[in-house]
Amino acid sequence: MGVLLHRLSYSLLLQGSAATLTKDLLGAFDEVCTRFYSAEIIVAVGYLHDLGIIHRDLKPENILLSEDMHIKLADFGTAKLLNSSQNIGEKKKNSFVGTAQYVSPELLTQKLSSKSSDWWALGCIIYQLRAGRPPFQCGNEYQTFQKIIKLEYTFPKGFPDKEKVLVENLLVLDPEKRYTYDDLINHPYYDGIDFQNLHLQTPPKLMIYLPSNVPGQPGIYEEVNVCIKKFKIKNTF
Repeated sequence: MGVLLHRLSYSLLLQGSAATLTKDLLGAFDEVCTRFYSAEIIVAVGYLHDLGIIHRDLKPENILLSEDMHIKLADFGTAKLLNSSQNIGEKKKNSFVGTAQYVSPELLTQKLSSKSSDWWALGCIIYQLRAGRPPFQCGNEYQTFQKIIKLEYTFPKGFPDKEKVLVENLLVLDPEKRYTYDDLINHPYYDGIDFQNLHLQTPPKLMIYLPSNVPGQPGIYEEVNVCIKKFKIKNTF
């Protein structure tokens, strides 16, 4: 990978208590938060891949926030240790693993999973961080799977072009044509991100998007702690 990773900062939690990246937050993230936290996910997943491990169930609920607001990956119940020769996923898996909205198409069609499958999930997560919902979401799992296999998703109005390029190059049906770790850390979107020392940086304040109550007026981004306080006050009456 060419990046020295700090094992303690990106410790792999099997159990524990922490806030998840999006579970208790309303709305979408701003660009600064999306860049920082997606970069931390890239480093953590890249570290796993260097160890020959694919997570296979990357989703916001499995991305925890520590007290200092850095991420920690959780839930390795379906993780797979690859053989040294495995990269794109030569070995067939006989059972479904993962979560419907984030599962890769090759797992559905060929029962294959690989490092590239984790990057597909990252594409879904980046989309969700900006849109406030996953790209593939239907009334039931079967319909969700059909949308994934056919790559049927759309970007909501106003979805930023910078993140759109990332998502479009991660949500690719052919796993060999998806962005890799090297593609991601060298992408212009992450210019200025020091991947080697990301664990030493102070995370940005979480800013989430609040749609306007006035028709035709744009929404605003506000600090998450302020939003939570307002939400609690509103729901005490």
